[in-house]
Amino acid sequence: MVQPAVKAVRSQDMPNSRTLLKFTLAVSQTYPFAALAKGETPQEHQLMPAELITPLLTFALGVIAAYMAIYFDIRKSTNQELIKKRIIVYDDLAPKLNDLLCHFTCVGNWKAITPDTVTEHKRHLDRQMYIYGRFFSKELWAQYQVFIHCCFSTFEGAGVPAKIRADLGFLKSNWGSAWQNSWDKRYVNANETTAKEKIMNEYQKLASLFARDVGAASEIGCGWKVYLTTKADIEETTG
Repeated sequence: MVQPAVKAVRSQDMPNSRTLLKFTLAVSQTYPFAALAKGETPQEHQLMPAELITPLLTFALGVIAAYMAIYFDIRKSTNQELIKKRIIVYDDLAPKLNDLLCHFTCVGNWKAITPDTVTEHKRHLDRQMYIYGRFFSKELWAQYQVFIHCCFSTFEGAGVPAKIRADLGFLKSNWGSAWQNSWDKRYVNANETTAKEKIMNEYQKLASLFARDVGAASEIGCGWKVYLTTKADIEETTG
């Protein structure tokens, strides 16, 4: 189950006011700030201007260094939480995206993926991406739209589910007698289908962007290639 949202940076990750007050008081009691607070001039302490600049610069650099350390610590914590959330969303979406690929190309567990399953996957993917898509890069969001529109023809009419852009003849030849004729209406016409190679390429681009956004090198994943999935293709290759 996908968790609701990225956790906000915790209050304990921020320096509290008491800590900052103690730091300020400690600095104010150091020389020459304590002397200046008492109304004493540097000359009364025989402090030369050059000798005054050094502690002031040291103090300023110390404050800047402390601020930068706090800033980068908070940013690191926020990025870690964001990556965790992205991984949770990815774990939910990846199997369903892969199921779409399997249905179009008849590879993997494709016979367990009916048109009803494909349509339900689309609804779930769209819902999750419209909720959590802003947690990912703009490139990933755009590529998801490209991939999903390669797979489906939308806006088919009020109450009509999106039609699947798979090659109906290719699917029937692979399903054989297990194919149900009632499924035909769930697919687009032959001139509106998307080639398997196109589906594979767009899927690979999307998978690579997911890998990048969760902090994994895209080179780790394997590339997709056109698989021989029909009897005619196998006979032609084996001779």
